Amino acid sequence: MVMEPSSDVVQELWKNHWRLPNPPSNTPKHLILYYSTDEASKIIAYVVEEYILKVFEASGIQHMVLCNQDLTLNNIEEACKVFKPDYIHYYGHGNVNLITDARHDILMEVCKYPEVIVKERKFHMLSCLSGAGLGLDMKLKGASEVKGYRQVYYFAYHPYYGPPHANILTMSFLYPDIIRQYYDLLGLTSKNAEAKAYQQYYRNFEILYYINPLIASLLKWDAEAMVMY
Repeated sequence: MVMEPSSDVVQELWKNHWRLPNPPSNTPKHLILYYSTDEASKIIAYVVEEYILKVFEASGIQHMVLCNQDLTLNNIEEACKVFKPDYIHYYGHGNVNLITDARHDILMEVCKYPEVIVKERKFHMLSCLSGAGLGLDMKLKGASEVKGYRQVYYFAYHPYYGPPHANILTMSFLYPDIIRQYYDLLGLTSKNAEAKAYQQYYRNFEILYYINPLIASLLKWDAEAMVMY
């Protein structure tokens, strides 16, 4: 049975299944890095703003945002010295040895960034390939934890299914990363967050399958495409 995206079941999914459990009072500080300057990054940014930043604000989690023109290496370094985040989360484009800024110029590259940005911090990247080379370099430079993709990161979008943050087609691909992020917010290690998110994923899979079996068939737990140092 395939249900229309405007159905009550779909609305209930978005209402109830993106909620962060009540965070403890000692949640870590988070630095969020992203941009919205091309079609793909605009969709990711929309989802980040709706399902990450709003959760931060509603839950009282300490966070700082550097986006678009403010996303520079100097600003990241300054934020690390002044704000002193425990976690840094990057959303954007990447390659094996680098991640990019809003102009798609190199933001951070292997061996070409201040160690203060990664030393004793947890650095998570949602970008193609950059977990493989840059992620390993970060770990060698003292990052306490690195999580990223060693394969191309892909997702789908079609306007029929609604705006990006509530688009069942888009969210079927982004869903694993969103629930991983929620458990990261609670200060869990990557492996513990992964285990919790995996459980949540399969609890909700049947609901997604009921809404649209075709889209559910595209959804996969993508941990095999990731590195977690």
